[in-house]
Amino acid sequence: MPFDETLGLAQILLALLLFTVGIPALIIEIRVDESLRRLLHKRMHPVPLLVLGSVTLSIVLALFLVTGQAVSLSTERLLRLLSAGVIVLFAAVWYYIYNNLRISAVVREVVDHMKARLNHDGTISSPDLSDLLTAGENLEGHEKTEILVAVGELIQLAQHRHEYSGTRLEALIRGLPRIVERNGSIEHHNAAMRVVTQSWTELVTKKLKNEKDADFILNAASALSLDAVARRLESVALRWVSAFSLDVDADLVIDVPYRIGAAAIEQRQYRIAIAALSRLALIASRRQRPPKELVALCARFDADGRSARQIARRFLDKLGYSSQDLREAAASAVIEFENMGDCSSADAIQHLVESSLETYDSTHHSPGGMASS
Repeated sequence: MPFDETLGLAQILLALLLFTVGIPALIIEIRVDESLRRLLHKRMHPVPLLVLGSVTLSIVLALFLVTGQAVSLSTERLLRLLSAGVIVLFAAVWYYIYNNLRISAVVREVVDHMKARLNHDGTISSPDLSDLLTAGENLEGHEKTEILVAVGELIQLAQHRHEYSGTRLEALIRGLPRIVERNGSIEHHNAAMRVVTQSWTELVTKKLKNEKDADFILNAASALSLDAVARRLESVALRWVSAFSLDVDADLVIDVPYRIGAAAIEQRQYRIAIAALSRLALIASRRQRPPKELVALCARFDADGRSARQIARRFLDKLGYSSQDLREAAASAVIEFENMGDCSSADAIQHLVESSLETYDSTHHSPGGMASS
C-alpha cells in the first residue's frame, strides 16, 4: 500500500482510539462530583473499550507491516474494509459510552441487580446498596425521587417473601433519611414518607409490628420528620404528625408526633407543635391516664411562655384529667424519660410539676376529682 495512505489511515485510527478512550474520563470529570465520579468509575465496564483498543491496534500494526510493500489487491481492499469497520465500531462504542456513562443508567443497573438477587435468594448485596445510597445522597431532583421509589420497591420485595420475619430491612430503611437529608426537597420528603408508611402498613398486616424492623421504620420516620421541621417544610411536618394510624397500637407510634412537637416548639413553629399536641391528646382520650409523651409536650409548651402554656392548659382541660392524675403521670414520666436518657424531657416535666401544676391545682377540683369544664 502507498506509504502516505497507510500512514494517514493509521493516524486516523490512533487518533480516534485516543479520543474514544478519553471520552469517559472527560464526561465523568465534567458532569459529576467526587462521590458520583468514584461510583461511575467503579461501575464502568471496560470490555467494550478493551475490544476496541485491541482491534484498532491490530489493524494499525497490520497497516505498518504492509507500508510500502506490494500486496495483492484483495489484501489491500481487506485492510481498507477492516479500517472502515473499526470506524463503525468506534461509533458503536461512542453510543455505548453515551448510554452507560449516565448516573441514571448506573442506578438502573444497580437496582435491577438488587431486585434479581432479592428474588433469587432473598438477600441484599451490601456493595450494591452502598452504591445506591451514595447515588441517592448526591443526586437531586427527579433522579433522587427515582432512587427513593426504588428503595421502596426493594423493601416491598423483601416484605413479600414468605420467609420475611420483620428483621431484614435495617440497611434499606436507614438509608431513607441519608438520601433525603442531603439536598432533599418537598418532593423527596413525600416520596420517603410513602415508602415509610407503606412499609409500616405491610409490617402491621403481617402482624410483625413488634419486630426490629418496626423500630427502624419509626426511627426513620422521626429522623425524616425532624429534618422537615428543621428545614421549615411545614406541610411535610404536618403530614408526618398523622402519618401513622392509631387503630393498631398507639403506643408504638406515639413517639413520632411527640418528637415533632418538641422540635417544632424549639423552632418556634407553633402550628406544627399544636398539631402534634392535638394528636397526642387524641391518643390520650382513649386512656385512663395521660401518656408520658403528652405530659412532656405540655411541659415544653409550659416552658415556652404564657400563650403556649395556655394552649397546653386548654388541651388538658378538655381531656378532664385531675391534678392528681397529672402529678402521678408526671412522676412516672420523669423516671421513664430519665431511663431513656432523655434528660431534657425529664427536666421540662420536673419544671412543670414544680411550677405550673400549682396553679392547675387552684383551678380544678381536689385530687381525684375531674377538671372543670
